[in-house]
Amino acid sequence: MRDATPRPCNVWVFCPAAGGCAGGREPRGACWLKHQPRPENPTGPADAPDNPWTSGSMAAPADVRGERGVHKRFHVVVTTNANPYQAWQVRTMHYWYLKQKAKQDPRDGQMGGFTRVLHDQPDGLMDEIPTCVVDRLDDEMGFVVLSRPNAFKQFFEKCPEIEEDYILMAEPDHLYLRPLDNLMNGRTPAAFPFFYIEPAKFPTLVRRFMGDVTITDADLAAMDPIGSSPVFIHKDDLRKIAPTWHDVTVKIKRDPEANKEWGWVLEMYGYTIASWLSGVRHDLRPKLQAQPPWDKSVSDFYILHFTYGNDYDLDGTFTPGKMGKWRFDKRTWTQGAPENNLTRPPAGMDNELVRFLVDAVNEASASLPHWDDPTGMKRLGGKPAGQGLRRKDTASVSSGRPRAGGRRGGGGGAASASTPRTTTAATGDELTGQIIVPNAKRTKRPEIWHSPHARRQRVLFLLLLRGLVAKCSRTRDRHDAMLSPRRMNRGGVDDIAGDGSTSADLNDEAPLPERLAADARTRDVFNANILPRLDSGDLAVLAT
Repeated sequence: MRDATPRPCNVWVFCPAAGGCAGGREPRGACWLKHQPRPENPTGPADAPDNPWTSGSMAAPADVRGERGVHKRFHVVVTTNANPYQAWQVRTMHYWYLKQKAKQDPRDGQMGGFTRVLHDQPDGLMDEIPTCVVDRLDDEMGFVVLSRPNAFKQFFEKCPEIEEDYILMAEPDHLYLRPLDNLMNGRTPAAFPFFYIEPAKFPTLVRRFMGDVTITDADLAAMDPIGSSPVFIHKDDLRKIAPTWHDVTVKIKRDPEANKEWGWVLEMYGYTIASWLSGVRHDLRPKLQAQPPWDKSVSDFYILHFTYGNDYDLDGTFTPGKMGKWRFDKRTWTQGAPENNLTRPPAGMDNELVRFLVDAVNEASASLPHWDDPTGMKRLGGKPAGQGLRRKDTASVSSGRPRAGGRRGGGGGAASASTPRTTTAATGDELTGQIIVPNAKRTKRPEIWHSPHARRQRVLFLLLLRGLVAKCSRTRDRHDAMLSPRRMNRGGVDDIAGDGSTSADLNDEAPLPERLAADARTRDVFNANILPRLDSGDLAVLAT
């Protein structure tokens, strides 16, 4: 429904810079009135390095401090898969969570338990980080974040009930700058606003996923400009949102227009839409999270989100959009952890948050054992850890501690968040619903790789990992060929590579081992490093 009602001005911006603002298009002294849906809590970068504007609101500021007291104690829930890229990040995150928790008020501190929801096979971090294993989405459609809503949905279906009433939804690339306070007032969730989540900019798309719910333009403007993290929320509200969040996000991914328009933030739009459909609104907390390099000072932020690349010249000059002589970008370490003792930023660099980030990673790498083995799989000989794992054809088991009431109709008292617990609920070929608490007594781990699905996952992971360098090399050669005047012959033979391989050699109908071995660039890697590790069962699975 279109709404032609004019929106009142309720915030202002002013240019105090001698040289003007907006590249000189706005003179010094320029002042504009604007509209924000929530003027009592306006959003925008606090200290962006290239933003000379100052601003203010005509509304009385909202109370963003939240309520103090142990009744608002919260449990951190972070979702990950088992790859090295997310493993080193979540290890660093958990290290800093424990460090800041140790600093909080021992009586009234609000930082409670911590659970990693692992939507993957069990890994080697079970002894370090409390973990609940759930199913990975059957079809992620090339977008691993699609498993995140599904993981939260299963958190309420398969994981032991947490002691705390409140949850902080988190991601692995979070560092804690200080002991965290729950920033909720009453039952209303509190979330960090993202400037690039703009439901009102996409009225047709948003309405497409609203089902039978009618939404006006004013409603679109009032929708929460947030993602699913960081968010403080009552667990019962998240329990209500999670199934809808999962369903909406999958629909968005399958919609060509929405998938193209929202891309890597589609899961965030899924959460925003699902929250609206579930009748849950969020208060905005711009100071909940800092995002360097656009934010510069620690100030009164609680969380450092290191999602962006940080590039600087050696004299400390910020170089946005250009790879700096000094840089920190988490994507540099997709296949393993950062090296120990990373080079600190140049002395002339004025971003306090970037300096904290590098020091924080260095401290974690120096303090955590086996830093160069982020998933812990080397320590386990390539096999996953776990307590009380069971095959899918066995009944669900637990450590004997009953679940809290309200979960699938189950009764019993609430389990303590600090008590070692193990619960397994298996579905399909996955091992799910187990929570592993560090230092808990271990039972002998049975072999879990018998199912074809699990075996296929292991083999495909090994193939992808071992073949990555070779495949990248070949892709780079073909890219160079397209950019150069050298020709590709009529038969599709790559004259640049000079190996005589053709696209026909990689027929998708052939078994995977044959497809890889047919490529001369990967043949040596495959024969030397992969084939000896495969048994007859592995080859039989791959041949199907």
